[in-house]
Amino acid sequence: MGRAEIRKFLEDRELLADKLDMESELARFLEHMRGGLRGVQQPDAMPMIPTYLTLGGKVPVDKPVIVMDAGGTNFRICLVHFNKDMEAVVEHFRKFPMPGSETELSFDEFYGIMADSLIPYLQYSKTVGFCFSYACEIQPDRDGRIMNFSKEIRAPEAVGTLVGASIQKVLKDRGVEDEVHIVLLNDTVASLLGGYARTNAREYSGNAGFILGTGVNSAYLEENENILKLKGKINPISNMIINMESGDYRISSLSPIDKEIDEATNVPGTYSFEKMISGRYQGLQALYTLREAVETTELFSGFFAETFSNINDLEAYQLDEFLYAPYGPGELSQCCSNDIDREHLYYIIDNIFERAAKLVALLFCALHVQTGKGHNPTRPLAITIDGSTFYKSKLFRKKLEYYVKDFISDKHGFYSEFLQVENSNLIGAAIAGLTN
Repeated sequence: MGRAEIRKFLEDRELLADKLDMESELARFLEHMRGGLRGVQQPDAMPMIPTYLTLGGKVPVDKPVIVMDAGGTNFRICLVHFNKDMEAVVEHFRKFPMPGSETELSFDEFYGIMADSLIPYLQYSKTVGFCFSYACEIQPDRDGRIMNFSKEIRAPEAVGTLVGASIQKVLKDRGVEDEVHIVLLNDTVASLLGGYARTNAREYSGNAGFILGTGVNSAYLEENENILKLKGKINPISNMIINMESGDYRISSLSPIDKEIDEATNVPGTYSFEKMISGRYQGLQALYTLREAVETTELFSGFFAETFSNINDLEAYQLDEFLYAPYGPGELSQCCSNDIDREHLYYIIDNIFERAAKLVALLFCALHVQTGKGHNPTRPLAITIDGSTFYKSKLFRKKLEYYVKDFISDKHGFYSEFLQVENSNLIGAAIAGLTN
């Protein structure tokens, strides 16, 4: 028993990372990007949401703006201004659980939590940059209509509503008379803007943003002439940031286990790319794969099978807990009765990250191909990356860097540079609020 047996098990279940055809999936991914720009509807295209935001607006000095950040786990709010050195100063920071993450909420409950958190800040500013990490159809006035919720958020009455207008309504109901200007943008778009604000000293050929945390998404700068669904409505010689909602890419083929995971989520049939990659689902990938191994093979000991049967949920941090300390006190480590159990468990977890790294690499390659940016290694494509899954995972980043070199640079001739900007989404949301 060993690696060969695990590989056969994974291959038989259509999970083996080595069997992922990156070239054919890249071609399909690009087709779905371009279809989204033409206005082709899902599931045959990605949303490719226009943001009506671009790069290069002049940021005022010492002018405060309220920043709200609705993420996969937390809802954050603070006040931000930029000093004379264009450094972001963050004040009055507060954090709450993301509305809808713990229990299902009505329209009034969902927006009421946000409005109540906002009211104390209105004495400082009447402008809000709202980083909203869920699929929204952005309007020309930069409000956004919620298309759906991912990351298991439960607020069904909010789907289809305009976020900014809904908050304004609740504020009015609470007696707030002043008009509040709310600029909505996605977290990935905010990260792109935050990264761009920190790249003045370095020559890059282009900018993109990527989030790998609870969810997964990407954004990049697209030429307006390619956004055919807005033809005649925007200046064709300018450009615009596109929020791809790439987590909702429908990958060409899902394994039976991927389909089983999908059916168990709040939104089956959507976000299949996200469910194969993001931190929210890595634990489920391991849980369902290990259950299959325990129930249908003899890859693990009887002790492992019996102990593991008591585990009803797994989270991404528990995978890393095992990877960092296979003989430690973690729940997965304690399931293992011998080194064979540990070795087989490692290979299964390793494959989850291997497959995720290949999928993210083909996404990055698609950004290069679509924009044509990054051919010159001295002027790479700057990709601002945010998200705990990317930075905390023991295995993922090294695997991704391998495929970036092997697949993107060596095979396709493109170069990129990863940027880590502290509070990039807060900075980006502040810039959006101040310049729009």
